[in-house]
Amino acid sequence: GVVFSRTEVDNYVMFEAKISETLLGNESLQLAMDGVLDSLSVGVTPEEFSFNEAGTMVVTKASWQELSLLPYGAFEAAKVERVAVQILHN
Repeated sequence: GVVFSRTEVDNYVMFEAKISETLLGNESLQLAMDGVLDSLSVGVTPEEFSFNEAGTMVVTKASWQELSLLPYGAFEAAKVERVAVQILHN
């Protein structure tokens, strides 16, 4: 699918996405509603960053490229809180 809006609120990101009406899209949506795919990850292109003393890249500015729905995420707090579905017909 395609993320068409996102809003940052405090330390959270809320988003709306159009899920493609395909077998994989429908399956992913159902797995999210069932709580199986309950984690998120973002893909970004770093634009401003530095490296800390441990050699870890610290990104301070990036452009958003993609959002992934996963069963396990890198960050415990990056969870799907709610799934709401609206069926639109062209």
